[in-house]
Amino acid sequence: MPTDLECWETATFNGTTCSWDITGTQPAEPTTECWETATFNNTTCSWDITGTQDPMPTDLECWETATFNNNTCAWVVTNDGDNVDPICNDQDILIELDQFGNATITANQIDNGSTDNCGIESITVNPSSFNSSDIGANIVELAVTDYSGNTSYCNATVTVMQNTLGNTIFNYNEVNIQPNPFNSHIIVNLPVISSNDEFKIKIFDLNGRLVYNKFQSTVNGKLNINGLDNLEQAPYFIKITNLKDGHTIIKKLIKF
Repeated sequence: MPTDLECWETATFNGTTCSWDITGTQPAEPTTECWETATFNNTTCSWDITGTQDPMPTDLECWETATFNNNTCAWVVTNDGDNVDPICNDQDILIELDQFGNATITANQIDNGSTDNCGIESITVNPSSFNSSDIGANIVELAVTDYSGNTSYCNATVTVMQNTLGNTIFNYNEVNIQPNPFNSHIIVNLPVISSNDEFKIKIFDLNGRLVYNKFQSTVNGKLNINGLDNLEQAPYFIKITNLKDGHTIIKKLIKF
């Protein structure tokens, strides 16, 4: 029998020709990717495939796309450009004028989690300055710009209130709130003329969110406001309106 057979060959003795017939063919080389190499293994009598694809680049900018090119067997990075506008999210806030009748805000106070697929370069708000002529609701515009210059806009309401620090009273004399800072309750001392009048009492947080809203009549010139335990430790504004004459006072409170 021949001794130099390949692993895929078989020798069979042919009595007619009185010789060895060699049969069998090498397995066809498999189709490979451009990064693979096929090597025939005579021990296992099969093709061994080696090689791995280069990993996709990881340092791409958000506007770049990596595509594998089988002709060059390499990753091709293309610049598609960032043409996606940011997502502008805002929130309404309530602010108080200072003792000189002025107030300013920042874009961060209005921004409520704006996002962009490639990152935000700047956020601005306009207008950002207010005075006594702006008391009440004011519309401001928030502008969110990404690093490619794409900009989105959204509007929010800034409610401007008169200065309420200290014991300054705007519509009533001899009004004070105790204790302030408070914990679970407050007592509002009102002028005697307001005895037995009914009042609407609202408490707002600094974002203008209503956290307390009730009606109550005075007893001996006082409003006893209870049930404030659940309020978080923070500054608040209390708005007290006399339902009889419509007079209103706004005071600043601090919960400890």
